[in-house]
Parts: sequence; C-alpha cells; structure tokens
Amino acid sequence: MTQKIKQIIIAAVIIIVAFVGFKMFFGNDGPADEALAVENTATGQFIDGQAILVLLGRLNQVKLDESIFSSSVFTSLESFEKPIEEQAISRNNPFAPIGVENQIIKPATTTATTTRR
Repeated sequence: MTQKIKQIIIAAVIIIVAFVGFKMFFGNDGPADEALAVENTATGQFIDGQAILVLLGRLNQVKLDESIFSSSVFTSLESFEKPIEEQAISRNNPFAPIGVENQIIKPATTTATTTRR
C-alpha cells in the first residue's frame, strides 16, 4: 500500500470512531424512561391527580410516636435563638430627601415659556 492510501484509511477509521462516539454520548434525544415523560392529555392529568390522592392517603396513615417528645434526649435540647430587638419601622415619607424628616416640601414652581414659530 502506498502512503496516500494508508492516510485515507486512517482518516476514515478516525471519522467512523468519532461518529460512533458522538452517537453513543449525544445521540439519545428522547426520554430515557416513560415514567419521566410528561403527558399533556386530559387522561395524563387525571392519572397524576390519582397518584397525588394515593400519596395523600399514605401520608394520612402515618402515625407519629409522641413518646419521642417526652424522652430525656429531646427534653435536654437547648434553644440558641436570640430575640429580635425593636427597631424603627420607617420614615414618615420614604420619598423625602435624606435628612428631611418632618418638614413639608413644596414642589419647585417652574414657569413654562412657549415660543411660537
């Protein structure tokens, strides 16, 4: 074989390997599982509502053991919360310039002049 034919074969093999690799990593555009697919039909929404009702029924069946709250471990827990101090609520006029709190501000009077052409 000549050098030129070897280069063509190597280039073809590299292109084929690149194409196969691309298809393996990026070729699957559809959803991987039907459970992940979203149905836009009315029956799909009805099925989703049924699933929510089933989960709500399971949640209502959960019973909490209240003896946890009277155990020595729970009662030994300490709260590290800090009270929030009283602060000023706001200014009387939040749109007034800074430093002007209780003064009445009169709008600047401007005289408009019109010219005729």
